[in-house]
Amino acid sequence: MIKLLKRKIFKSDFSKGVLTLVSGTALAQLIPFLIMPLLSRLYTPDDFGVFGLFMAISSLIAVIATGRYELAIVLPKRNKDAVNLLFVSILISVFISIITLIFFLLFSEQVSILLAEKKIKKWLLIVPILVLLIGLFQSLNYWANRQKSFGSISKAKISHSTSLSLVNLLFGFAKRTQSGLIFGQIFGRLMSVLTLLYTNIKSLNYYKKHISLKRSLYLAKRYKEFPLINSLQAFSDKSKESGIIFIITYFFSSSILGYYNFGLRAIQSPLLIIKASIAQVFYQKFSELKGFNQSLYPFFKKLFIKLLIMAIILLFSLFFLVRLFLKYFLEENGLKQLDM
Repeated sequence: MIKLLKRKIFKSDFSKGVLTLVSGTALAQLIPFLIMPLLSRLYTPDDFGVFGLFMAISSLIAVIATGRYELAIVLPKRNKDAVNLLFVSILISVFISIITLIFFLLFSEQVSILLAEKKIKKWLLIVPILVLLIGLFQSLNYWANRQKSFGSISKAKISHSTSLSLVNLLFGFAKRTQSGLIFGQIFGRLMSVLTLLYTNIKSLNYYKKHISLKRSLYLAKRYKEFPLINSLQAFSDKSKESGIIFIITYFFSSSILGYYNFGLRAIQSPLLIIKASIAQVFYQKFSELKGFNQSLYPFFKKLFIKLLIMAIILLFSLFFLVRLFLKYFLEENGLKQLDM
C-alpha cells in the first residue's frame, strides 16, 4: 500500500526532482542545526554578530554578482546557448569579485566606521572570495538544474553543510573565534562548487567547445532583462534582510546582532527545506514547458492543489502538536487551561 502510494505521488519527474532536493536539503540543513547547541558554547554572541555582518555584506553583493544571468541558463532550447550563458554568468562573477576587492582595499576603514563595527575591517578583504564562490555555485547550480541533475545539487548542498560544520567545530575547539565561522562558510562554499563541477563534468566537457565570445555577447544582450530588471528587484529584496543587520549593528552592538543572527538561523533552517527545493524544480519545469510552447496552467493548477493539501496537513498537524504541548505546559505549571 505504501509503495503504491509512493508510486502514485512521486511518479512524475517533477515530484521525483522535488523529493531528491528535499531529502538533500533536509540533510544539509539538519547537520548545522544539530550542532547549533555546541556552537553556542564554542562561540560568543559577539562572534556570531561579526559573522552575521560579514554574511550580510557578502550576500548583498553576491545576489547581483552574476548579473542574474544564472537564472537565464535554464531558458534556451539548446544546451549550446545555455553553456554560453553559464560562461557569461561566471565571467561577471569574476569581474564583480575583482571590483569588490579593489573597493575594500581602498575603503575598508570607511566601511567599518560607517557600520560602527571595527572588528569587521579585517574580514572585508575575504568578502570578494565568498562572493566569487557564491557566484560560481549559483551558475553551476542552474546548469545542473537544466540538466535535471538534482542528485548533484543535493550532494553539493550536503558537502557544503558538512564541510562548514566540520570547520566550525575544529576552529571552535581550537579557540579560533570568528575565523572559524567565516572560514567555515568559505570552505563550505568551495566544497559545494567542487562537488557540482565533479558531478557535472561530463556535460560541461561535452558542451564547452561551443563557448564563443561572440555568441556569449549575443545571448547577454538577448537576456539583458536579467541584469537590468531582475537584479534591481533581487538587490532591493536582499537589502531588506541585510539592512536589518546593518541597523542592529549601528544602533546596538555585535553581541545583540549575534543573538539575532543565531535565532534567525534556527528559525529559517526548517523553512528552507521545502521552499528552496520546490522553487528550483518549479522554475526548471516552467522553463521547459515554455520552451516547448506548452500551456503552463494545467501544471500550475496541479501543483497548487498538491501544495495546498500539504499546507493544510502540516498546518493542522502543527496546530494539534502545539495544543498538546501547551496543555501539558499549563498543567505542569498549575496554570489555567487556555481556550483554543
